[in-house]
Amino acid sequence: ELDKIKLYAGLTPVEGPGVEIVMDNTPAPPGAGSYNIRDDDLLKVINDLRGAGAEAISINNQRILATSEVRQAGNHINVNLTRLSPPYKITAIGNPGTLKSSLEIKGGLVEYLAANGTQVLVQQSDNVQVPAYSGPLRFDYAKHVQRG
Repeated sequence: ELDKIKLYAGLTPVEGPGVEIVMDNTPAPPGAGSYNIRDDDLLKVINDLRGAGAEAISINNQRILATSEVRQAGNHINVNLTRLSPPYKITAIGNPGTLKSSLEIKGGLVEYLAANGTQVLVQQSDNVQVPAYSGPLRFDYAKHVQRG
């Protein structure tokens, strides 16, 4: 039972079929402004994958949990208080065809990101690995509800 709870909580590494997505900034021509991947771009990908049934997700080997923060911090993005820079490798476990189709649907997220100057490559795989969450687990304010 404990192993099952750790699996659901993201505290154990997992593997299975899924997708690997690589997102990188497109080099801008000299004198032109460039678009840099932002935290909300990564959040859109995470939400799209979750909506398509992803069971486990990581970004640059940082496991995404319900409590994970994905936040812009200057020229980089913090995920689980870890500083990440492009290229961003997002790994998700789930039905590979469904996950890929969800991202690449006409007018969908990959098309939107490409229009903004982001290179996005989505590859299906029979076996991807998502690491366990390794950060601190703290609850300062939330307490168990006492019954009776």
